[in-house]
Amino acid sequence: MSPAPSPATGRPGDVAAPPPPRPTPTASAVPTASGTPTASDAPPPPSDPVPPARPAPGTRRPTPAEPPAGGEAPAKAEPATPAAPPAPSRPPVRLGPLLPAPFRPGHSSTQAEREAFRALAEGEWDRHGTAVARLLSRMPVLRGQEQEAARADLIALHIYLHTTEGPLSPEELTRALHEGEERLLPYAACVASGLRRMPSYRGIALRGAGETDGPDGGVMEPGVLLRDPAPVPVLPLGTGAQRPGGAQYAVWSVTGRRVRQLTDRTGAGKARDEVVFPPGTLLRVLDVREEGGAPLTLLREVPHTGPDIQARHVGAELDADDRAALDRLEEALRARPVAPGGSGWPRLCTGSLERAVGRPPSD
Repeated sequence: MSPAPSPATGRPGDVAAPPPPRPTPTASAVPTASGTPTASDAPPPPSDPVPPARPAPGTRRPTPAEPPAGGEAPAKAEPATPAAPPAPSRPPVRLGPLLPAPFRPGHSSTQAEREAFRALAEGEWDRHGTAVARLLSRMPVLRGQEQEAARADLIALHIYLHTTEGPLSPEELTRALHEGEERLLPYAACVASGLRRMPSYRGIALRGAGETDGPDGGVMEPGVLLRDPAPVPVLPLGTGAQRPGGAQYAVWSVTGRRVRQLTDRTGAGKARDEVVFPPGTLLRVLDVREEGGAPLTLLREVPHTGPDIQARHVGAELDADDRAALDRLEEALRARPVAPGGSGWPRLCTGSLERAVGRPPSD
């Protein structure tokens, strides 16, 4: 019987010698990426099988495209980038009852309200009345008491749109209504009544937010309601028009009122029109997000359908009307990019609305 082949040479006839101790595999002894032994490799003894070599702990498993180099230190796995810590969240606006709204959209002034307003505006009546007379001449024929009622209502609205300071300025009217003062209620009643005589606007309208923090640093969250007892002017923009930058509200309007007939802005055009939501208009927050580092709050107008207002609080799931309005707002915003470098807002179309957030008194 022929002697067994030597493990070292594998040639018959060599004198058998005790096999040398098998060295520990090194990086150069790792099988090829395919794991197929070469023709010169001898099969391991049955009693001492050699398991497939594994990379040393902490090294990457080699791939066919990246075989390990002989003698090189195994490459270290790149540490995973730690996740950025979440930004600290601010609390939502504390929800008290909605601010009292003495008037709702569609309010029609009474004779007593018009007489009280005329007494308040005695020094401004004739000057603003001249501008209103031109508008009345273009409106459907009004006669008798109805014409006088329309005249008083539109004078109030004209004063609101054109007065920059003093006791009848928009800022003073808003302050008085927010603080529950009754002195300017006849003025507010006639402004609301004048707005119902203006054409309605359906579509996206914008308002500069300025400082958007609510009471105690809170922020509005989806589902809450907003009802301002004062008029809320907003800026409608035509498709393709650039919108001002910075913190802002985007509102889907259903019954906001166009006031271009009273603003007398020559060449303003549709792209720079102005719309005013009447006192007591109810809005619902749909989403709050960031755009260019500034907050963008999406809202929709909620029509008044009765004395009871359905409460929608933080975390409430949006209903079908909410989702439809949100889709329309997002589509409209894509068609109205922010102007490079931003641009100024019309004087009346800016100011925070957070103070008007709340829940229905019956909730």
